[in-house]
Amino acid sequence: IGQFAIVEKGAVLEPSVKIYPGAYVGKNVKLGRNTIVYGGAHIENSDIGEDCVIYSNAVIGKDGFGYTRQNGRNIFIPHVGRVVIGNRVSIGSNSCIDRGVMTDTRIGDGTKIDNLCQVAHGVVIGQECFLASGVGLAGGVVVGDRVLLGGHVGVANGIKIGNDAEVGANSGVFRNIPDGERHMGYPASNGTEFMRTYAWLKKQVRK
Repeated sequence: IGQFAIVEKGAVLEPSVKIYPGAYVGKNVKLGRNTIVYGGAHIENSDIGEDCVIYSNAVIGKDGFGYTRQNGRNIFIPHVGRVVIGNRVSIGSNSCIDRGVMTDTRIGDGTKIDNLCQVAHGVVIGQECFLASGVGLAGGVVVGDRVLLGGHVGVANGIKIGNDAEVGANSGVFRNIPDGERHMGYPASNGTEFMRTYAWLKKQVRK
């Protein structure tokens, strides 16, 4: 445990955990064997597995962006869920993983999340996924196993992305994506459909 790191009473650290200077680990946190937490990371309300890496300034387990509107005012909804992260997961610098409102936010074994990503409350991400820099997942999104999300992909509330699917960079996903399909564009559509539309538009411009 490095200088100026804070580990609250009640936190559970399994053998060979490394916590670098300036990190914060809250009382409701469990860190699995060989997990590394770099300086500036802030972790609360989380169960993190073995061999994980939490890079600098990542924030895990804070309340999500959960509000309701009553009488013209925005009212915060209390969160009681946690963040549950599997083994061999990597969370990049300045990424945020919100705790769930009623259910847990979950990230499966082997998933790698790049810098500057946002995973909202109640999201479920499967195993061995890649999320490139700038990905934003709204509340309740379900991502299958081995999914690839390119940089700056945005996914709307409650969308489901199937196993082995891919989404191209800068796409906006507003409808479910079946297993194994590759989507791109804004709004995102099947890759073949998108390329046909793009080719048609280019022809119209040339006319």
